[in-house]
Amino acid sequence: MCWLLWWYGQIFSFLKNNEWIALWVEGLALVAIFIWDRRDAKNQHKETLRQIELAQDQIKISQNAERAWVLTELEWPEGERLRVVIGTSKERDTPK
Repeated sequence: MCWLLWWYGQIFSFLKNNEWIALWVEGLALVAIFIWDRRDAKNQHKETLRQIELAQDQIKISQNAERAWVLTELEWPEGERLRVVIGTSKERDTPK
């Protein structure tokens, strides 16, 4: 434990006497952090776009599933005029 404190003291003393080295190390660390942050943001952006695409696909699928229950029939019996019947079953509906 004592030797560890001695090393910390040596390093601190060296950096205090040569502050320009500490400034360069700090500057390089900030540049590295900036580069890492940009790469991480790019990956997050790609992931977000993929999630949006999946959500849009789910919406389309649910809309198509809902549409399957709505039936539209076009009837034109002889002697009558054209009418459109909309309903959710095959039983005869009267137009509204």
